Amino acid sequence: MDFLHKNVMRRAESMRLQLLAAETLAAARQFMSPSELTKLFGLSPVDLSRYVSGIVVPAKDRAEEILEKFIELNVMEEILHRIIVVDEKGVVNIARIAFDVHLLTLAKAVAFMGFRDAGVDVVLTAAVNGVPLATLVADVLRVKLAVAKHELDASTTSAEYVEERYYVPSPPHYVSLYLPTLDVRRGKRVLIVDDLLRTGRTLNALVRMAEKVGAEVIGVFGIVSVGEGWKRAVRELGIPYRICFELSGA
Repeated sequence: MDFLHKNVMRRAESMRLQLLAAETLAAARQFMSPSELTKLFGLSPVDLSRYVSGIVVPAKDRAEEILEKFIELNVMEEILHRIIVVDEKGVVNIARIAFDVHLLTLAKAVAFMGFRDAGVDVVLTAAVNGVPLATLVADVLRVKLAVAKHELDASTTSAEYVEERYYVPSPPHYVSLYLPTLDVRRGKRVLIVDDLLRTGRTLNALVRMAEKVGAEVIGVFGIVSVGEGWKRAVRELGIPYRICFELSGA
């Protein structure tokens, strides 16, 4: 029975990899032409069409190759370069990115390739914009999702959550985050996920919350980052990070 179980698990893992590769190609097709994709991934037009349409999925070895090329050739970065807009006030069109299913599908592939062997137990994010991305990342990594909210659920007692506050200078105010302790336990390995990283304030708050419950933050993943504020926070912690697209400043 143990051998049978392991065999079934291996087949399931293989199928997930194959499906992820096909989903990644289909999502990339929303932003790039077939000729671009065939050249990038070394696929014939017929194979690309079959994978994108869902008629077949690539074999395991080819799926691995597709996902590796997706990372090595910075396909996600190129796509984001085409669609990101920063206005004269330095505002990034993050809503266009954070709620686009195709972009989120591409982002989860980046997260999977970057953290699949990191031993992640929990994906942690802050409400609201980061939730769609974090949900997909938790799903593809097959781990638990935890969300720090700005309001405390009425059913949660003071003994069942940790609170963290941080100051926002413009306009001057404090922001509170609440995380149920059942969602992140002592000794768990936490991957922090957010759509946009800028000042590092939210990131630092999430790190402190994880530390309060005795969990270990082992990485940070985001779609877009702006400036160096968030990076200083990560460097101080000495944890690895993966950002799909970095803007020097806005």
